[in-house]
Amino acid sequence: MKTKLFFTIAFLCTTIVTQSQTCFSNISSGGWHVSAQKTDGSLIVWGSGIVGALGNGEPGFDEPSPIPLATGTNWLLLQSGKTNTFAIRNDHTLWGTGNNTYGALGIGNNNAIYDWTQIGTATNWAKVAGGSYFTIALKTNGTLWGWGENNDYQMGNNVCCGNQLTPIQIGTDTDWKEIDASTFVSAGFAIKNNGTLWGWGSNASGILCAGGSVPNRPIPAQLNPDTDWKSVSAGGEHILALKTNNTLWSWGAYQYGQLGRDYTGTVGVPTQVGTSTWKQVTAGMSLSFGIKTDGTLWAWGKNDLGQLGNGNTTNQFAPVQLGTATNWESVSCGGYDFAIALKTDGSLWTWGQNDFGQLANGTTTPQLIPTMVISCPLNTENFTKQNVNIYPNPAKDILNIKVESSTISSISIYNSIGQLVLSNIKPSNTITISELKAGAYFMIVNFNEQSETIKFIKE
Repeated sequence: MKTKLFFTIAFLCTTIVTQSQTCFSNISSGGWHVSAQKTDGSLIVWGSGIVGALGNGEPGFDEPSPIPLATGTNWLLLQSGKTNTFAIRNDHTLWGTGNNTYGALGIGNNNAIYDWTQIGTATNWAKVAGGSYFTIALKTNGTLWGWGENNDYQMGNNVCCGNQLTPIQIGTDTDWKEIDASTFVSAGFAIKNNGTLWGWGSNASGILCAGGSVPNRPIPAQLNPDTDWKSVSAGGEHILALKTNNTLWSWGAYQYGQLGRDYTGTVGVPTQVGTSTWKQVTAGMSLSFGIKTDGTLWAWGKNDLGQLGNGNTTNQFAPVQLGTATNWESVSCGGYDFAIALKTDGSLWTWGQNDFGQLANGTTTPQLIPTMVISCPLNTENFTKQNVNIYPNPAKDILNIKVESSTISSISIYNSIGQLVLSNIKPSNTITISELKAGAYFMIVNFNEQSETIKFIKE
């Protein structure tokens, strides 16, 4: 068994890429685990590791706090599948770990994999989306590829039902630009450069817009005549999609309110959700989340376990706002009954169920409202000030604090990955740190409407 790993970083500053200067450049939730990419290019994971999605060794174990997924900072893109994790390196090679049933990792067999593994030898991968026991990906030349389970024509090549153990091209077109795959239904989706939306595989709940009596589409088919599709997110048996004017559209299963609108019309017809404009949406298992263009966060759908994050357990048939904040950046809920989100200040928030530590709060305790688990106050600007001094450093039991001509108003301590470990510390010139584990920490001292962050070592 591989030794359990922990890591230390000096500064920890969304499947989702953001432009803001945050600690993360990419977050992606799987069935019961989460993968994240930091702005320095390094990769971290947490949550369920039972089938190897964390790359932490056979037989795999759960991690309620982030651990490294791979070495180095030379990674371009990270994506969680249902029970596996994929990433593309800056040399455009493709790597993966986790569930390999039916050949979902594309490595030529269906053996259990618990370690980070390169997929083939190609050096032109651009995007990847892990589905329910199958995977689709794009290459830099605009071609579409697939591998894994093929019982519902997931390979889009008009052949059923043998599993595909290595990547195979789907069709011959070279103008694909966006992809997604349902982590619960055997269906893939893609958008072409001309803004048309296509799908193939299982038509459960009419998600492929083929009518309720059509079981599947064996090759990619255009789902409607519109040419202004921007992005698509495949949930359990429902679909959310944005158009270039940032309007939200939905179709598929509706029994829990996951479409965000009253159900009317024919099964499988894209229908607009309200009149608001959205910058990002994500579909999970019978639930949905989105961020409007004004930076507010909204949720709708199944809520029997409080997974929507609005503090109750009532299903929501229309989007309901979570809190009042207007600085949400990205949200992901590709898995079961939990979600993760980033704010523009770089902080990471989680809520919902937490049986496998997928909320990154160091426990398996659920959270029924969005709760900050990793803060990002640790930027380099904070370290240029000279108003606060601490000693000794390293320290074993006691830290002494000296602030020049000022009175301390509050003190907080974060660990090396930005998790708050001590808060509401009584303002004082000495702090007891004997209960902290050995390692690197950051103390934020607030005084005279200013703050300063100081790194210290606990022996």
